[in-house]
Amino acid sequence: MRVIGRLLEYVMRYKARLGLVLALSILGGTLEVLRPWPVKVVVDHALVSRPLPAPLEALAARLPGSETPGGVVAWCVVAAAVIVLAGAVLSVLTLNVAFGVSQRMVYDLCRDLFGRLQKLSLAFYARQQTGDLLQRVGADVFMVQAAVLQVALPAFAALLSLVAMFVIMASLDLTLALVAFAVVPLLVVLLMVFSRLMNATTERQWTSQGRLMAFVEQALSGMKVIQGYARESVIQKKLEGQAAELGAAYRDWTWVSSLYNAATVVVTGCAGALLLGLGSQRVLNGGLTVGDLFVFLGYLAVLYGPVNQLSIAAGAAFAVAVRGRRIFEVLDSKELVPERPGAINLGRARG
Repeated sequence: MRVIGRLLEYVMRYKARLGLVLALSILGGTLEVLRPWPVKVVVDHALVSRPLPAPLEALAARLPGSETPGGVVAWCVVAAAVIVLAGAVLSVLTLNVAFGVSQRMVYDLCRDLFGRLQKLSLAFYARQQTGDLLQRVGADVFMVQAAVLQVALPAFAALLSLVAMFVIMASLDLTLALVAFAVVPLLVVLLMVFSRLMNATTERQWTSQGRLMAFVEQALSGMKVIQGYARESVIQKKLEGQAAELGAAYRDWTWVSSLYNAATVVVTGCAGALLLGLGSQRVLNGGLTVGDLFVFLGYLAVLYGPVNQLSIAAGAAFAVAVRGRRIFEVLDSKELVPERPGAINLGRARG
């Protein structure tokens, strides 16, 4: 939570642009929710000649050719194509705007971090490895971009889609809606179970990578000495040890992540199978129309996309937190070079 609070300092500098990103996300989520409805109109009203609902009836009266079933099908095809194309355009536009904002945040964070490094004392550098500091300046600063593009934006879009889908599905059949969304608390439990392991393996991964970068930097800087004393084989063995440690860290992280993803797939797959069976029974009993079932199945195809986005965003949040702690360790360091009272500003040196 402390890392998130510190990140908000950089986020609030661009709140206007991020507001635009959120608005685009809301519009994109609305289009995503509308995707199954042209199919429902075709199945329930064009193929069986059932009267259109009042709002659609008023809209169809203004469209040429919509008085026939074939015309309704044609306009539904156009509507489906427009929804897909508009969603694709909005997706690209949202990503580009968000990427531009996040790049500015990375620039601000990198500038602040490097400025802080220039003010820290030699005692600080005596305890730090240069390669690890390079890792923080050159790679870890991108965690603020990951916080926007991989955590905040996908999580917001996923939550928006889930809320809208639940409202619509509950209006059609509350029981089926509750069955479909019963997967959400189960995924929360899975996240709680795996959170500690995911956090530990992520921290080990980035720490090992920083150590490897530090070792390579030291080896390259002292290459004349290494070759002069014929220590290449010793350095090679040390490098292999560092690489093996990094590989083990990545392996453990991959193993934990794969277990978590497999568990989410099992939970969502079982819930989907149950929803399909119950929905079909509702149609046979006359509780739902075939078009309503198509809406449920259409949402089923995309429902677990937002849920999986939330789980992926949660995993990315662990990496953001770990890399953020590495950044703010430097920014919060108190080991500044003391400024002598009454010190004179040299300005431009002459002579």
